[in-house]
Amino acid sequence: MSNSFDINVKPEISEVAADIAANLVQILSNASALATIQITDLPAIDALIDIIDTNIDAIIDPKLPDILTAVGDNAAKIDLIQTDQYFSVTASDVEVGAADTERSTGNTVYEESKVIQIIYSGIYRITFDLKTNHTDSIAYAKLYKDGVSFGTEQTNGTVDYVNKSEDLYFAAGELCQLYIKTATGPYEVYVQNFKVKGTGDILKAYPITD
Repeated sequence: MSNSFDINVKPEISEVAADIAANLVQILSNASALATIQITDLPAIDALIDIIDTNIDAIIDPKLPDILTAVGDNAAKIDLIQTDQYFSVTASDVEVGAADTERSTGNTVYEESKVIQIIYSGIYRITFDLKTNHTDSIAYAKLYKDGVSFGTEQTNGTVDYVNKSEDLYFAAGELCQLYIKTATGPYEVYVQNFKVKGTGDILKAYPITD
């Protein structure tokens, strides 16, 4: 009677089992080493991370506002450059901004009366009505740009409004300001219908002080 069981399989099974055992030993050894690293090194790693975070905060806290301001300023300048490239403004009788409210003062020194902000660079026609409330005095008015005297001094010695007009160049973002004074106090100078006029694409100017 013959035996069909192949005894040559046993050594192969033994080798596989030995490999599995060796791998298990290696896995257990790695796990042990990892646990040792976690126990001994993680506190130091956490402390190092805290130090780095503190250093980053120390850099960001004082510098970030200045950085954001600089970014905003540069973005505004880029916008102005872009608009200057695409929009051309020329003086005309087309109204693009107005501050029509009547204003007066008895001051004999120039003071700001009206302000309109220019949005696009170009040459604008600036107009306004000027008068005095007494013929013993003279009404004076002058255009300023960003607080600096810019236009020609205008006068009127009558009690009736006279319209004044001047074509001047303004860059985008600048302030077109109307300053007024009276020659003799307590008589007063009056102004109204302060307007910015020009022709251009998508043109607008915004009154700040009406």
